[in-house]
Amino acid sequence: MTLMNLPLSVLISVPVTGALIGWVTNYIAIKMLFRPRRPWRILGMTVIGLIPRRQAELAERISETVNAELISHKDIENVLKSPGVDAEIRAAISSQVDNMIARTVGRIPILSSMASSGISQQLKSVLVDQIHDTTPEMLERLVQKVENSLDFRALVKERIEAFELTKLEDIVYRIASHELKAIEYLGGVLGLIVGVLQLFMISLQHGPG
Repeated sequence: MTLMNLPLSVLISVPVTGALIGWVTNYIAIKMLFRPRRPWRILGMTVIGLIPRRQAELAERISETVNAELISHKDIENVLKSPGVDAEIRAAISSQVDNMIARTVGRIPILSSMASSGISQQLKSVLVDQIHDTTPEMLERLVQKVENSLDFRALVKERIEAFELTKLEDIVYRIASHELKAIEYLGGVLGLIVGVLQLFMISLQHGPG
């Protein structure tokens, strides 16, 4: 028996059923990443989505990765000591010294005469340099304080564990919607291929004729 000798209903139903089963299977598998969000008891078994069941473990793993690979206290120190930040610190010091001199000069007559003679600018330059020279030590203490009081690993872990699953699901679907749809369709295509192979097997089982 050849494929053409098989009933039309069989030629259509077997591949379509295979495609439908493949698509539904992948669709359910994707949904079960997040659902059910709460444990269901079915036939003595507990069913819960992969992400809800492993959220604490995922939080632990992600926090370890973030702490070890993505961000550290050394990164903060490098940013604070970078040339750009250093220039901003110096500009901020200069601005504060300007404000201090402006507030003080009007109150003390002798400083008014110094300002008119340009001595205030020299004084400002000295003050800015002196204050700026102390910033590395202050930054070092600041970084040390941050390191002692801020635990990136614990912070990331806490945030992920507290993250609402509905929001997490929305984020995943927004980012990977095309890929997840492709997985669903791939299940349908594979199911269709399996259905066609089943037709060939059916025709072979019935032998020639």
